[in-house]
Amino acid sequence: EILADTIIEPKIGKKKKEKIIEKPKNYTTVYVNDNKVELKDKDKYVFIDLFEYIDFDLSKPQGLLVLLLNDNKAGYHDILNNGDKIAIRWE
Repeated sequence: EILADTIIEPKIGKKKKEKIIEKPKNYTTVYVNDNKVELKDKDKYVFIDLFEYIDFDLSKPQGLLVLLLNDNKAGYHDILNNGDKIAIRWE
């Protein structure tokens, strides 16, 4: 029941804008030559993907390329897992 003396005013409130920061759903952290590298664009990574994230020039060979994954010889298609230790160097 509304009385004649009652003034009804709509409530006006300011809504706060909230920023939603989405973390990548899948990411893998590896250590390349003792440097932390976060891989964030795919569900799974293979060894060759690393060259998109690190500064290592394969176009000018400087000897024999050594690829190690957790102290074992690695191939370009070896799957990378979170926490892997990787060494890439010329010998």
